[in-house]
Amino acid sequence: MVNGKRVAIVVERVKGLWQVDGTLPNLALMKLSSWLRSLDFVPVLQRVPDRFTAYASVIFTENRPRVEMWRRVYDFEVGGSGWDLAGRLPDEVEGCVPDYSLYGIGYAMGRLSVGCIRDCSFCIVRRKEGGLRQVAQLGDLVRPDSR
Repeated sequence: MVNGKRVAIVVERVKGLWQVDGTLPNLALMKLSSWLRSLDFVPVLQRVPDRFTAYASVIFTENRPRVEMWRRVYDFEVGGSGWDLAGRLPDEVEGCVPDYSLYGIGYAMGRLSVGCIRDCSFCIVRRKEGGLRQVAQLGDLVRPDSR
């Protein structure tokens, strides 16, 4: 079963996307999913890593030890603010339209702006993204399958 559908899959083409933490759909993983599909891979959302895991996204630093433990068992790439504030998706991935089927959601997601006008000591946004700036237009976030 892939995203609720029964399909025949060539195992070598499966690429696991592990959402380590957070409960909302993960925009970076959805973009990675689109990019993987463009390369004829079959992305699968995971809550626990396994031998198919290719990428993991960790939001909170408190989960870093758990990811480090699993990386001793399986070889996969890790990103996200809980892992590395300087890390970014490659341009060819960042430019992908999110794969909403990864989560089975019927709405669009994206970012019109990044950064922040404040510099609160407890928050990482300013350190990670810099000052507030626009990165997209509203039309850029409209889903291709919307009416």
